This record gives sequence, structure tokens and C-alpha cells, in this order.
Amino acid sequence: MGWLNNLFSSDEKLASNIDVDEGLVLNGLQVYKDTFAEKKRLINGLPYLFGEKNNVILKLRKIIESELIDLKLDSEKELISNIHALEHSEKIKRVQKLETCLGNASTKYEHVYELTRYLYSTLVSEIELLDSNCDLRKFRKITSLLQKDILVEESILSQIQEIRTFHTLFLELLTGEHAIHKMDAAEKRLVSLFAKEMPIDGITDKWVMAVFNGMEDKIHEMVSNDTLDDHPTRDFEFVNRAEFVSFAREKIIQLKGRAVPESFVVAFVHSFREKYNTEM
Repeated sequence: MGWLNNLFSSDEKLASNIDVDEGLVLNGLQVYKDTFAEKKRLINGLPYLFGEKNNVILKLRKIIESELIDLKLDSEKELISNIHALEHSEKIKRVQKLETCLGNASTKYEHVYELTRYLYSTLVSEIELLDSNCDLRKFRKITSLLQKDILVEESILSQIQEIRTFHTLFLELLTGEHAIHKMDAAEKRLVSLFAKEMPIDGITDKWVMAVFNGMEDKIHEMVSNDTLDDHPTRDFEFVNRAEFVSFAREKIIQLKGRAVPESFVVAFVHSFREKYNTEM
């Protein structure tokens, strides 16, 4: 079925009409976990099996292309392209940071969504590497990349196993019972421009500084009102909570003296979170 394809699909018809069999989904997740050790063993043994590589690759493809992923289905490539471009060490660092940024009750769905996004990207990467036709020299390079992918995947799986309600949260995301906002084309274009640090309609570093400098007071206010727990990672929790969107919108309006299109707010919040979550 390709449950991850559906979660990250760009085909609204596919996403809305899927008939989710909870038993199959849970079984697919369990099979994935149960076969990871065998996949790791086969990949780590690849450097010594060039003569048998075709048989080993077939076994690996069979393990990877399970109920979780189907490369025949369309998916939103942009959702994983930025992960693909990262070095493996940076991927592991960001996966580990997810628990700090999103490992709170208020952002539990975002946590599961991001973990599965990284998982999907890693599985796609593994399949692409296995499909590469190569000589011995290139085979060694591909084997090394696969071994690095396994380390990333191991970090993801370790975090998944620590979330006791992962299966339930994943099902609710898959069925649409809980929805994660997916940016439209206009919002994506704005995010791309923000990434290039290009000023748009008066958008400058002033927006970033106004939001950043106002965070401490807002967080203290929320802690005092018991709407935010006082804990070491409360800053990250606030940045990733829904309330942050309203807070950012207010700061932008204060600077501009008027309302701005919501697409600007969405794109700004996405860009701010991306920077804050990975660089702070």
C-alpha cells in the first residue's frame, strides 16, 4: 500500500480516498521494526559480497519495499528533498534534535510527522542507491552511503520506539483525524525566497529580531498563566506550538502597521522554525 507515500502524497485524491485498514498499518510498522536488524546485517555485509551483490540487493529491496513504502505511488518530493541534500552526520543531528524541539504533548503529532518524514526520505535514499548500476569502485562508495543511511535510520527507529503512542498518532495522521498543515505553492515559493535571504515587500531581519526578542516575555506570560509548562526546553516547545503562529503574526503587524497576507505569515513561521530548531 505504501502508507508513508500516502502521508506525504501530493495527490489529494489518493490522500483523501485511502481505505485505511488499521490492522494492516500496525502490522506493517511491526514488520518494519522486526526486519530492521536483518537489513542492517545485509548492508554491513555488502563490502564483502560484491560477487553476490545482485542476490543481496534483491533481498534488501524486498525488505525495504514493504507496506510502508511503494515507489510506484506519487509523493511530495519537496517534503524530503531538503533532507536528501543533508550530510548523514547532519541528518542524525537533526533527528536527535527532534525530541528536544517536538517531544512535548502539545507537539506530539508534529514529532511523529517529522520522524516519519525523515524515515521516508531514508528509505527512498536506500532504494535509489540499491538501484544504481555500478562497477566495483562505485559499489564500494554506494555501500558506504548505505551504511551511513542505516545509522540515520537507526537513530529514527530508536526515537520511534521511545514514543509509546507512536502507532496511534501515526494512524490519526494517516486517516486525517489529525491534519498537519501542508504549504501550498505560494507559501513554498515564499519559503524558498526566505531561504535565500531576499527581502520581500519590506520583509527584513527586523521581523526575525522582533519575534526573537519578544519570545522571552511571551514565554514568561504563558508559564505564569499555566498555558506552558516550565521546563528546560520550553523555548522550543513554544516555537513549535500553534500559539507561536499568532504571536508571530502580531509582531509582524506591529512592525508593518497593517495586516499581511496569511501566506507570508505561514512561510515566515516555517522558515523561523527551521532555523531555530536546527541552529539554536
